[in-house]
Amino acid sequence: AIKDNDLPPKDALPLMFSESVEKLLEQGYQWVGLDHFAKPTDDLGKAVQRGTGWRNFNGFTPGRTSHLIGIGPTATGAFGAFYSQNVFELHDYFQSLEEGKFPTLRGYQLKNDDIIRRDIMFRLLCDQRVDFGDIDEKYGIAHREYFGDELLALHHEFEQNGVLEFSGNIVAVTSLGRLFIRNVCQVFDLSLIHI
Repeated sequence: AIKDNDLPPKDALPLMFSESVEKLLEQGYQWVGLDHFAKPTDDLGKAVQRGTGWRNFNGFTPGRTSHLIGIGPTATGAFGAFYSQNVFELHDYFQSLEEGKFPTLRGYQLKNDDIIRRDIMFRLLCDQRVDFGDIDEKYGIAHREYFGDELLALHHEFEQNGVLEFSGNIVAVTSLGRLFIRNVCQVFDLSLIHI
């Protein structure tokens, strides 16, 4: 219903975003991830301060649970190592329920490697940092060997350009880096990029 010529030009969007971030921060909001904001007194704001925030299909959450049960047509779910999506049509959805079946159209079971990579990406998105010492301990890996190619890519593509900072086992996103956080995460997403 909105005409294209009523919208601002695309080259104005980065400036609009920058101004929006500045104004929200001036009003006391915390910057969560790339494009979410919360008051420090809100549940999400408190989770950000504690480092317990989480991400799901709908955005950032306070992290009280990492499970999401989708109810209704097209709804997505995430439970443990499983992702699912329900059927699209309302008729098919109710027919499945009447037959005593889950109305699931498709699903995916994550491998252990997927879970490790998701954890790294979510920590980067939610906390703007990941402690690979914690990752090593949690998953019984040696990150310098397990993610050798990825770490090399992070150094070459992002640290040298001021997007990331390295300190021991910790990789942290800079203020500039927040704008490129999805690009940083893609280094760990083997479904998108093959290193």
